[in-house]
Amino acid sequence: MSNRRQFSSKTKRLVVQFSLLVILIFSDLFVKKIVQKYLAPVGTIPIVKNVFDFTYVENTGMAWGLLNQKSGLLSLIVGFVLLVMLVYIFLSKDNHVFWHICFSFIIGGGAANLIDRLLNGFVTDYFHVLFVDFPVFNLADCFIVVGCFSLIIYLIVDMIYEYKMKDAGVAANE
Repeated sequence: MSNRRQFSSKTKRLVVQFSLLVILIFSDLFVKKIVQKYLAPVGTIPIVKNVFDFTYVENTGMAWGLLNQKSGLLSLIVGFVLLVMLVYIFLSKDNHVFWHICFSFIIGGGAANLIDRLLNGFVTDYFHVLFVDFPVFNLADCFIVVGCFSLIIYLIVDMIYEYKMKDAGVAANE
């Protein structure tokens, strides 16, 4: 997509991306420290009855109890995936700003949860949606979901754009 905003150099892109990663990681870890200090002693704080509350959870697995008590295995898997993603973005020739922001959110959320798991032996979760059967989650999880959802939208828009450009090229050549 040649008409989309791009970084002017790889160095500039990496500096911006690293800065965003640091901000995302530290913001999540900061919120988790507040949650551990103030929410852990009370357990739950109702916000909207039967809709949403803050509930302190020490998650040793994944969502819905998957790989519960397998913190070491999860740390290895997540660490490997994050390493592969970091190498990919470092070597990537794609300079589209939005693409790199999406990856920063995914990596930042994953790294924040990994750091929390390595420091505590669990991930601190606290957002609790009550009107559906959904696991308690945290800010880093939100970063990952926003990054993935935005990346999917970006890829769909990119495919549509490429299709239209190809179609326009075919029509111009006829």
